[in-house]
Amino acid sequence: MVMREHPALILLDVNMPGMSGLEACSKIRLSFTGPIIMVTVRNSEQDKILALDSGADDYVVKPFTMGELLARIRAALRRSSSEEPLPKFESRN
Repeated sequence: MVMREHPALILLDVNMPGMSGLEACSKIRLSFTGPIIMVTVRNSEQDKILALDSGADDYVVKPFTMGELLARIRAALRRSSSEEPLPKFESRN
């Protein structure tokens, strides 16, 4: 799907059916150079290290506010792009 859709960014949960998010991240990273943000309830240092070492660019622990997630998305896209600045989205959290 990544090869077909060419997303600007991927949000990926660590806990997924069939294949772990860490395994999926490693496989996606083989052909995708854009940002990958892991979203999870797992909060240990080891979980964060495993995710970042598997190719994730950022790690967001649930629960989070929409404002935080949008700010992290903007930051990741800003780091991966040399185009015009991204618009700021207002959150109501």
